[in-house]
Amino acid sequence: MAYAAAGLRRIGHGGSIGNGAGSTKSIWHYATNDADTVVEGSGYFNSAYQNFAEGDLIMASLDVDGTPETKLYIVSSSTGATTVAITAMAIA
Repeated sequence: MAYAAAGLRRIGHGGSIGNGAGSTKSIWHYATNDADTVVEGSGYFNSAYQNFAEGDLIMASLDVDGTPETKLYIVSSSTGATTVAITAMAIA
C-alpha cells in the first residue's frame, strides 16, 4: 500500500528548540495496514513532508489488519523528501 493521510494525526507538541518554523517538535500517531518494511521504505511519507519538522516523533501502529506492532520513528529529514528512522521498538 501507500501512505494514507487519514491515518496520521498530531497528538501533541514536544519541546521547543530555538525560535522560528520547525522549532517546536510535534508528536504524531500514524495507523496503517502496511508492514514496517513498507513504512520504512524510501519516500513513504514524502507526500506529507509539509506536516513534519526534523526531530518530530511518529508513533506508528503497523499492520493493524494482520499482526499488529508499534514502532517509534523520528523524522530525520522533511525538506520535500521525508525520511524517518527507527528510534525504538515496542513490544508487539
